[in-house]
Amino acid sequence: MTDDEESRQPPILAAVGQFDADPDHDYKQQRLHKQAELGDAEVDPEAVTWLQERAARARREKFDAVMAQVPDVAPLPGDEVE
Repeated sequence: MTDDEESRQPPILAAVGQFDADPDHDYKQQRLHKQAELGDAEVDPEAVTWLQERAARARREKFDAVMAQVPDVAPLPGDEVE
């Protein structure tokens, strides 16, 4: 691929509506099937320790600032809270 061809390639960005859910697809059933397929995963104790240490350094104010940027939209089909 030449420089000219590369410059004509559109950027890959997650734009609004780019990953809209298919209303006819059963996402919940897909997740349940994947969980059954994988079974119970083993927990890595080092990963748990790292997460606990990282959580101890977290600040609620920073979390709230990030969450305030998340759009308030309906959940994808199958992700609804029952």
